[in-house]
Amino acid sequence: MLLTGLPANLGERYLLAVPSNTLIRDLETAPPVASGRGRQPPRPWHSVEQWSQALSDDAWTRIDVRDGSKGPLVVEAVKRRVVSRTHRRQQGHEEMLVVMRSRDRDHQQVVKVDSYLSNAAPETPLGQFARVAKAEHRIEDCIQRSKSEAGLADYEVRHWTGWQHHQTLSLLATWFLVQETERGKKRTPAMTLPQIRQGIAVILREVYQCDTRAHLLDTCQKRLQRNELARFYHWQQRNQLPPLNLHKRQF
Repeated sequence: MLLTGLPANLGERYLLAVPSNTLIRDLETAPPVASGRGRQPPRPWHSVEQWSQALSDDAWTRIDVRDGSKGPLVVEAVKRRVVSRTHRRQQGHEEMLVVMRSRDRDHQQVVKVDSYLSNAAPETPLGQFARVAKAEHRIEDCIQRSKSEAGLADYEVRHWTGWQHHQTLSLLATWFLVQETERGKKRTPAMTLPQIRQGIAVILREVYQCDTRAHLLDTCQKRLQRNELARFYHWQQRNQLPPLNLHKRQF
């Protein structure tokens, strides 16, 4: 999951959801006491689940993220500077570990625990991490709306640059449709997305003169020429002579 809601001075900032068995090394704890021989022993590895369960209640911060459909969305969160390790035992760079847990309505029992890794700056507020993490479902709804309304998934490209261009234009089109819908809600009745698309189509037809007699005749002529060429090549690929009423025109 890549969320770009965090501030970024250089490049993007991500908030990546990770499983609870991810191994991390807490950089904010004191290292083990050296025995006086050899190298300084490193900090031990712990899974995120074990590490979060060992924390005291004072380490967690209660955050009111936003208003939800069933009341305020409240989580308890904690962040630490850590180093994670992959399944191939390769140690990564220093990152921020953010663990959030949610309680039931009586605030007695923990019902859900989520953990994230981020390359954001350590001074990033904990509330901003919570806001971005809990916007996951809204981002998924936005992408789904862009697929159905702006053709986000209807791309036919062969390289990364073309894919980026298509995604950018589709998301911009979705943003425009959402803004127009919100602007139409201030009036009575509210404008719908099909009405907005129909209005834009009318404006474009007038600008490019798509409804003039010359344009309609030119479009019809090109369609007939394309169909006749298709029929001609259909017979040519089979090494057969086309019917007498078919002939290849010189265009």
